[in-house]
Amino acid sequence: MVLLIVILYVIGIILDYFGLINFGFSIQVSSDKAIEGLPLVNNNTHIDVPEYLRIIFKLLIPVLYFGLITCLTNGYTFGKRILRTRIVSTNHKHLTLWHSIERALGYYASSLEFGFGFLQYFIDFNRRTVHDRIAETIVIKVKKT
Repeated sequence: MVLLIVILYVIGIILDYFGLINFGFSIQVSSDKAIEGLPLVNNNTHIDVPEYLRIIFKLLIPVLYFGLITCLTNGYTFGKRILRTRIVSTNHKHLTLWHSIERALGYYASSLEFGFGFLQYFIDFNRRTVHDRIAETIVIKVKKT
């Protein structure tokens, strides 16, 4: 999660610079009385993008991150590697990109109803959550090698 926060922060600053999203602050020193030694930055770049596209873009960043990381590392994320767990497909031999993205999209479904989809871990016999059922995956423990 720390790596994701750093990545999102950097992407947010870049997108704020180009005016795609409002990251919450603006770097600007301007007036008639510019302070000596400080750079005069005035970014008037602005791209008109509908708000719904901004929301979709913000929601897709974590999906792409978790989808790509999980697919490229064959079922691992950085946290799963530390905890010695791994995501595997219940129906296929290998975890595909579609499984990974589908599972990442399922995080939103798991967070609905105050996170009850995540709490199903404690109820289900196989410890599967909503996003695991959507993507037909399961999280397993990896033995030490």
